[in-house]
Amino acid sequence: MSPATSLSRTEAWSLLALTGVAVAIVANSFHGDGEPLMVSIAFSLFAFSATYSLIRWLGPSFMKVGLKGKDMSKAKRPEIPETMGAVCAVVYLLLLIAFIPFPFYKDIVAATSGGGNRDVVHEAQHVEMGRYLHRFPHNKLASYLSGLLSLQAIVLLGIGDDLLDIRWRHKVLIPAFGAFPMLIVYFVDFGVTQVVVPMPLRSYLGETINLGWLYYAYMAAVAIFCPNSINMLAGINGVEVAQSLVIAILLLINDSLYLAPFTPYPHPAMDSHLFSIYFLLPFIGVSFALLCHNWYPSKVFVGDTYCYFAGMVFVVVGILGHFSKTLLLLFIPQMFNFLYSCPQLFHIIPCPRHRLPKFNAATGLLENSVTEWAHPPSPLIDAALKVLCRLGLIGLKTNQKGEIIESTNLTLLNLWILWFGPMKEDRLALHIVLLQTICGLIALFVRHRMALLIFPADNLNFFSSAPPIGNGLSNGHDTLKTSAEVRESPVPDSRPAATATTKPETKNQIPESKPAFELEDHPVDHVRDIKVGIIGAGLAGITAATLLPAKLPGINLTIYDKNGDVGGTWFENTYPGVRCDVPAHVYQSSFEANTQWTEEFAQGHEIRNYWQNLARKHGVYNRLKTKQNILSAEWLNEEAKWKLTIEDLNDSKSNIYEEKLDFIVSAVGHFNAWRLPDYEGINTFKNPLFHSSNWNHDIDLSGKRVALIGNGASGLQVLPSIQPIAAHVDHYARNRTWIVDSFGPSGVRRLEPNLFSDEQRDSFKEDPQAYLEYRRKVEAGYFRQFGNIFKDTPGNKGLREKWTELMLRRAAPELADKIIPDFPPNCRRPTPGPGYLEALSKPNVSFIQTHIQKFTETGIVTVDGVERPVDVVICATGANVDFAPAFPIVANGVNLQEAWKPGGLYGYPYIYLGMAAPGFPNINWVGGPLSAGFSGTVPNSIENQVVYIAKVIRKLRSQGIATLSPSFAATKDFIDYADKFYPRTVWTGNNDASENSKNCSSWYNGGIPGGRVVGMFPGSAAASNYIRRDPRWEDFEYTYTNKSGNRFAWLGDGWRAREKDIGDDGGDVDLTPHLKLPADIDLKTHCEGWWDV
Repeated sequence: MSPATSLSRTEAWSLLALTGVAVAIVANSFHGDGEPLMVSIAFSLFAFSATYSLIRWLGPSFMKVGLKGKDMSKAKRPEIPETMGAVCAVVYLLLLIAFIPFPFYKDIVAATSGGGNRDVVHEAQHVEMGRYLHRFPHNKLASYLSGLLSLQAIVLLGIGDDLLDIRWRHKVLIPAFGAFPMLIVYFVDFGVTQVVVPMPLRSYLGETINLGWLYYAYMAAVAIFCPNSINMLAGINGVEVAQSLVIAILLLINDSLYLAPFTPYPHPAMDSHLFSIYFLLPFIGVSFALLCHNWYPSKVFVGDTYCYFAGMVFVVVGILGHFSKTLLLLFIPQMFNFLYSCPQLFHIIPCPRHRLPKFNAATGLLENSVTEWAHPPSPLIDAALKVLCRLGLIGLKTNQKGEIIESTNLTLLNLWILWFGPMKEDRLALHIVLLQTICGLIALFVRHRMALLIFPADNLNFFSSAPPIGNGLSNGHDTLKTSAEVRESPVPDSRPAATATTKPETKNQIPESKPAFELEDHPVDHVRDIKVGIIGAGLAGITAATLLPAKLPGINLTIYDKNGDVGGTWFENTYPGVRCDVPAHVYQSSFEANTQWTEEFAQGHEIRNYWQNLARKHGVYNRLKTKQNILSAEWLNEEAKWKLTIEDLNDSKSNIYEEKLDFIVSAVGHFNAWRLPDYEGINTFKNPLFHSSNWNHDIDLSGKRVALIGNGASGLQVLPSIQPIAAHVDHYARNRTWIVDSFGPSGVRRLEPNLFSDEQRDSFKEDPQAYLEYRRKVEAGYFRQFGNIFKDTPGNKGLREKWTELMLRRAAPELADKIIPDFPPNCRRPTPGPGYLEALSKPNVSFIQTHIQKFTETGIVTVDGVERPVDVVICATGANVDFAPAFPIVANGVNLQEAWKPGGLYGYPYIYLGMAAPGFPNINWVGGPLSAGFSGTVPNSIENQVVYIAKVIRKLRSQGIATLSPSFAATKDFIDYADKFYPRTVWTGNNDASENSKNCSSWYNGGIPGGRVVGMFPGSAAASNYIRRDPRWEDFEYTYTNKSGNRFAWLGDGWRAREKDIGDDGGDVDLTPHLKLPADIDLKTHCEGWWDV
């Protein structure tokens, strides 16, 4: 055997070792659910070995049958084998066929009764393993097989082209025939033809456009372009294979992003990108083997078969992997080459059969190839070409008359030589490969980062399991959803809302004059598209932006926040010592447990990071608009919409704009609107002065005389942090407060962190059940606290004794008469205050309970006439406590910002169940007045409120309702109940004549001792959750979208959408979801789920 056909000893042993590794990986994959990704890697290794060997062995055979060609870019023009791309294609196709069982191993072996259409089995051992048993995914297999069939077709057509040497104008449509099987399967199994509209155009075009048949024309165009574009950028050693390898590797990088550890698992797009990887890895294997023989100086030619085959691989992964537009971004050099070549391709200027750079045998360099002009061009073409020549885009040669007689050929290769001069073939190929790589990396950056400038979301971070239509790219795809998802998603409704109010019927009521009722042409489960805005991105806003899309598929949701990031009070409060005074394990979402809290009472930055990470995981950032200051909200009766006036703070120049919404969720926390105290002369104070919620980190307190005003939660945390470094602290505390033991299971709080050991955190992570029991134990203590708010009960009296003893033990004796409150425990919120009493007892701290009279330029004067000079003033004075909105909310002539304030129309928040206000349609509050029970935890309360809102919005958009709001009668009844309940508690109505039972000032009662309670729900946390379990729809007033006001117009044409989807062949639409295996039937919930109807 000649050396050309044999493998060296090193090559032979290396390829055998590589094959052995591949076999070992495959043999080790038959366990559990299988390991298809590892098998695909093994197949790619074998693909390289087999292709490398076969190219070497088959080369002479190809030459014997005439499959050979001369390398015209070499001085001696050697003859070498041609059409070696066919070897790659055959190896690739055979491996893809052999790979078929592996992606479906868990479906064939582990998770079904054996595949096919047999029923799902329910075996105890499988359930214990956490395996979801299901039917065989025929749609996935169909996609795989259609891709394989399209590739087989294109390889066959490519080999025909290599044998028959078809002219390009005749073969340009060949790939469209190859892609036909894939497009058929796409139509049957996906059918998604909607595309997302960039944000600047949405006011004109809407959020999505359904392209219909045009989308299939687009996919056919992609199928035509990709193979032909690779074939056009060709002709020098290695360039066809190298550019294909670069594109494949970039696609692999894009796919890997969705499987990376920093993405939540499983990512909604994971299956699609695994599909892509399974096709790309073997392709990289065979292509790399071919490149080893095709790179300069080439030992083989690849032939047109490889170009068709490579391009169709990209088409398959792009279309069936649902990222065809991302794919096209990686073809920028090929697009340029095509557009640049168009004048020749369409014979606007002469086009020779071959346009490759010309080899100069004397210099060994490649030079521009040229086209000679038999006749001068028209004046217009002549002028255009000369402009291009001045721009350096074409080389021209003219005669003495100035007529063009010769021009360089319009290909990227010739243009590169025009720009950089003649060069060796290998250098030119390397330049093109680098160009392809750089353009591809830029394209990926544009795709995943720059696209956010015109689209609201990058699907890499789109973590919701049920993404909405029209808000970013769903399921990690460039199109919107699978057909099954679209069928269950809301259908956009462009009809204007009517304002015909349906009033309670009474006897002898005179019918109103209304338009005649006409049937609406839509299924009964039609869901109209509505725009929802969440104001505030603290805990409440993040939770709402996470749960609402999951519970309301297709919701068009935007969240606005005045800050530069999410986190609310935990974003704003960065003062020294800021931390949660309840255990971190109860200050987390119930659906996103964190086993790795570093300490029992987490510091502010750790809490902020937790909620920001939760927001990232669940796609909140995709819907977020930061630095948006809401100036007002005005209800437009005729349009049945809210108009938000918003100040965009992102630019140095203020930009005010308007946004119209169908529904508002106010998630503005009552600790968010911090304010400075209104003392006389405070604006004349010349030294630094700031609020604890707006901490000035540029001020060094070391050696300073500091005034700290306030002893609420923040004041109690600030004092122990600044006392050790300040020269002196004047601590102004107008009110006393209860300093208590730990709110957690660890006992008395200390200033030092209660750190979790590595062993504890590991045990939480490794034993989920034990961690759940720990969480339940800690959180249960909070749900048991409700009994301690009632007056004169043993529980409340016991707390007085306990907390008094604790405070006296921790404070200096001379403070005893100054610190013990004269109001009952829980009248205002108690605080653990670790280190506070100890700091208060230090000699460099003055505890001043005399009221402040005024500020001077350099100090503070109390009502006893004493002036104390200070260098810095820190106001830990909390936020607005009247619960009035921070901006005007106006409807029907009433402004809640004024109406809810003392002295206003109502004088207090006139609110229904802490959730909605009469006369204010389509707005709900989370964490608003009268919303949270004393017991329980903040995240649990917020989650239950958001679930309630989800039910309200679901009714609004699915039952033909334009507006809904609670009636005044229902709201009055609730307020009356609350007013009867609160006097039983220690929050208000205490006996000021009693020594230890006085009234207190707190945010519970709007800062007015003995005033009306506005901050707490009249009941326990468990009770509030129960009450909000199902909305009392009879308490609401409605208007309807149908102009006639008919409340049943939403029944439409009487069909369910899924019934209409059946089609003539019966389809596979499930019309009997109520039928289940006997073991799966729970009579308690049987036939109750709205999703099962």
